Amino acid sequence: MTELENLIADQLELYADRILYFTNIEPNAELAEFFSNQAQDLLDHEESDEFMVNTYHRHLSESYGVVFEQAHGDPELMFGGV
Repeated sequence: MTELENLIADQLELYADRILYFTNIEPNAELAEFFSNQAQDLLDHEESDEFMVNTYHRHLSESYGVVFEQAHGDPELMFGGV
């Protein structure tokens, strides 16, 4: 598997764990549906340019997105230290 495929698989596994948790352990239909929708969105956008750009800047770039964040100031990308 490539690094990108590993990131996708890890995220899908996280969503699956949360769906199971909010279905069986601490029932909360709204949160279970939210994580289910997140997993479906990831699968739907896996091939899109938007997914690739965010994945690159957040996980695959040398700065883990900090340089991109500082240059663009996108609120959705404000995850690194300044």
